[in-house]
Amino acid sequence: MNNRMHERRVLKRRHLVVYLDVVDRMTGTVLGQLGDISVEGLLVISRTAIPADKTWSLRVALPDLRGYRGEYLDVDGLPCWSSADINPELVCTGFSFVDLDDAGREKILSLIQVLGFRD
Repeated sequence: MNNRMHERRVLKRRHLVVYLDVVDRMTGTVLGQLGDISVEGLLVISRTAIPADKTWSLRVALPDLRGYRGEYLDVDGLPCWSSADINPELVCTGFSFVDLDDAGREKILSLIQVLGFRD
């Protein structure tokens, strides 16, 4: 993977006040935690590198806050870059969304509004 996504990103990603699990929908395996998100993509913080060899079917379980009880954000994401986190035991992987629909876009914007850090 390369750093082209960093250079092309138009929308600012928003850090959330909680870390939510990001799960591979095909296997149910927790890939890591959601580090930040925008309507263009998301960042997963994990203990191991996430292979960039495919589009991943990702699921984020939304917290039981403000109407999200039992809801999920299901998206398909393509890994664009990966690098060591500031904590050397962790790896950050940036995903761009593939075919994000309007419902997914609205859910992400709502999630940012409810759980995003205010800058």
